[in-house]
Amino acid sequence: MADRLTQAAEKIRTLLEGIRDERRPYSNTATRIGNALLALLSFFEGAPFLRKDVDDIAQDVITFAAGLLLGEGTRGIDSEGNATLAGLVASYLRSSDFKAGTAKGFDGTGFRLSEDDKRKYTLELDNLIVRAKMIIAQLEVHEISFIGDSVLLSPCGNRVSIVQRYNKDGGIIADNDTSTEVSYYRCYFLATDGEQSVANKWTVGQLARCKTNNLTSNTSYTDYSNHDYWRLCVGVDSAPVTVAGKQYHYIDLSNSTSESITLTDASGTTHIVTIGGVSKTYNSIPQANDRIVGLGHQWDSQRQNVAELSSVNIGWTLYKGIESYDLPKERIVSKFSVDETIVTTDHYTLRPYAEPTDTSMALCDRGVYADDKWYGRGDLVSCDGQMWAQLQESVDAPAADHPNNT
Repeated sequence: MADRLTQAAEKIRTLLEGIRDERRPYSNTATRIGNALLALLSFFEGAPFLRKDVDDIAQDVITFAAGLLLGEGTRGIDSEGNATLAGLVASYLRSSDFKAGTAKGFDGTGFRLSEDDKRKYTLELDNLIVRAKMIIAQLEVHEISFIGDSVLLSPCGNRVSIVQRYNKDGGIIADNDTSTEVSYYRCYFLATDGEQSVANKWTVGQLARCKTNNLTSNTSYTDYSNHDYWRLCVGVDSAPVTVAGKQYHYIDLSNSTSESITLTDASGTTHIVTIGGVSKTYNSIPQANDRIVGLGHQWDSQRQNVAELSSVNIGWTLYKGIESYDLPKERIVSKFSVDETIVTTDHYTLRPYAEPTDTSMALCDRGVYADDKWYGRGDLVSCDGQMWAQLQESVDAPAADHPNNT
């Protein structure tokens, strides 16, 4: 293309120079001048110049050194590539540093808005801030997070939004009052976000546990101390209450050291709590943003169980019957970790993967038979020089004619 244009331009140049340099009289005839002008006109008609008065197509790259204005000149793209537009219609957008991550994209960089083969769009980026309302048809959360030391699975748990101090007469203690003795802390947590509501799963008699161990000083915090408390729940709301225009549930966490606290459950039954309203060891003050979980209960056996998943001990532990500010080893019903494994069960069945219907019962060696002990299914004892396997729970001594022995 360039050679053809150059040749055409040289031809016109020769014609025009011939007219300019002609010295002979009457030699620049109308025919000669007309041919030169027609050649010039033909050059412009066939030259690859962009038209600005009609639609045209550029066949190569065009560089706008100073930028590009659109419409009335209020929108466009400057020389740095910054665009000011009224709208954008696109099926694919990405940042210059975008790099797709593995799995769900947690280790990717940059951002991308893309369309898949089902004409569904995916936006991938690091953070999203919504200042008002966000409507989501379906939310799937994938989180890579760190939870210090352990995770507890329990009957109840919430994040505290507001904490108020109450005296023994049920009155609120002012923030600047440091002399009045605190009877209990009322801990509020959100009951609704305006669209969905949550129930208060706490009950009177529940033991509330909170522990943080990785908070450090930060100039944006007025109180950054780690919290570690285990307190008795002595009150719960019967319905959400309004505080500062928002709906909250609340629980009351005791600050009493009395070993005779009278509580009444939802059925009206009275209970006397003798362990005190707060642990003597774990007794820091509840504060906003604390995450508290129910860890034990004074009388409700269905709420005395908890499962702990630990990253320190590398394993999990199941507790049963927690009714005090302690996790004694005898309350462990199952534990699996690198330091030890404990299994508490009525009987232990082994089932081979290759043939799941072929099962066998594992035996637990209980040593020498004793009259004052209870034996369950699968227990193995020695008695009178013989080994006996217990088939059912029993306190009877092993015997050849006993249906529970073999």
